[in-house]
Amino acid sequence: HPKKLAWILECVMAQGEKLVMLSKDQKTLIQRREDNKSVPTQRFGRIFQREFLKSLLPDFLFDQVSREHFQIWALEWPALSDDGQTPHSFRLTNYATVGTSVDDLVLDERGQSAKLHHGSKIGLLRRVIVDGKEEATPFLEFYFSLEQSGLTDADVVYESFLTFCEPILKRTPDEMAPFEGEPTSPHDRVDSDMALEGFGVDVPGGISFVGDDVEPVFILEVGGTAVRAGGKREKLQVVHGPRKSACAAAPGCEVPCPPLVLGSAQAGFWCRILADKSNLTFLEPEHLMIEVDDAAEAAERRFFVRNLSTLPLRVQGPPEEESIRQEEDGKWQIHHGDTILLNLSKGTSMWMNFRAYK
Repeated sequence: HPKKLAWILECVMAQGEKLVMLSKDQKTLIQRREDNKSVPTQRFGRIFQREFLKSLLPDFLFDQVSREHFQIWALEWPALSDDGQTPHSFRLTNYATVGTSVDDLVLDERGQSAKLHHGSKIGLLRRVIVDGKEEATPFLEFYFSLEQSGLTDADVVYESFLTFCEPILKRTPDEMAPFEGEPTSPHDRVDSDMALEGFGVDVPGGISFVGDDVEPVFILEVGGTAVRAGGKREKLQVVHGPRKSACAAAPGCEVPCPPLVLGSAQAGFWCRILADKSNLTFLEPEHLMIEVDDAAEAAERRFFVRNLSTLPLRVQGPPEEESIRQEEDGKWQIHHGDTILLNLSKGTSMWMNFRAYK
């Protein structure tokens, strides 16, 4: 079967004189996908689109593009209809030194990410002197388009994912389907179907939100009084890392691990494991983010957690250390065995134990 269109990047600005001489097809990159498979991550940079970038930029600007400048990746949401359109949220992660802009947001640190929507403008930045001051300005810009794609923007499909989950939030724990086994009532069957579509993908050791071809880098295990008792441990473990397909696409090259963003955007996952579904309302759509500072050797990787919410968060070392990690520049460095502690509501605890793959 021919691969289908996932999204388009159309160059709308390139400093120099080359862009005006190109047709629309010549200044467009198309990302494709296969049916019933996760959308592959698009990796953008000198080592991936060398000839394309050479056609757009003079040599001195071509050198301003990082070897890997950014990645675009998609996270599938549960479908609400049978129209063949699959809701996804789209994110761009910056890996460039100077940075990348998404609309009005500047990503100037490696691993920072931002949402993409149809019509978003992506800019590759370089440092220039303006009125005696150094500024980061775009020298190359692309338009992100979902036109003619079978994928739709989840933010458009869902005015609020919590509204979609409202019937579940009102259910008591006794009305929820068990973690394992066949559903035994119509209500249970609805939850089972949602689990198949929207709760992440079952992979060895846990649940993955990047697809079934995840190359594990770390695991987050969720626990605490907020979590429903009686479930299998694998259902509480989030396995995260880059996709094996991205690794296979660039043999011999380092494949960065995309950040993991957790929040009510994964409402299906939380509805399944929370003892009191009303606690989901305390989670923000993007509540926290785990970032990976990749290194050539797995033992040298560094991991960080950022609190994206207005609620407090702290990081505690392993029991044998009895230490509290200190926040620095808006993030905490986390180590194998550390625990991330969340305060959702009075009298309720939630923790996430972090374990790195060696």
